[in-house]
Amino acid sequence: MNDSHIETADAGPSSGKAAKERILLMDDEETVREITGQILTHLGYEVELVADGEEAVSRFSEAETSGRPFSQVMLDLTIRGGMGGFKTLQKIREINPKVRAVIISGYTNDPVVEFFDTHGFDASLTKPFTIRQLQEALAVSVTEA
Repeated sequence: MNDSHIETADAGPSSGKAAKERILLMDDEETVREITGQILTHLGYEVELVADGEEAVSRFSEAETSGRPFSQVMLDLTIRGGMGGFKTLQKIREINPKVRAVIISGYTNDPVVEFFDTHGFDASLTKPFTIRQLQEALAVSVTEA
């Protein structure tokens, strides 16, 4: 059988720009997680979605161990009934202190969002955000890394 829509494997880090950047996205709201994930995929990123901090730390650790690390993490500040973005980033930085991180929140006046850089983040996004704001936050965290 000839299956013409099979994707070929990526050549890996040595392929430079051809390699897809991997992003771990954490948000407890399924709709936000799914839509943002679709947008990121459309923009050319490889995305994994998680609902809470514990799952984010676990996936991040697995990715590091498997040799397919995430280049960026996008973490929701507040996770109902779970570990939020600030604490999650602290645990992720224990695994890889150099990973780029974007904090996402609906609370514009929260100190972690307002002063994201002093809390260990490279950029912040306030919900609701546009595709352009998403692209800018990811680009800022790339250029400052």
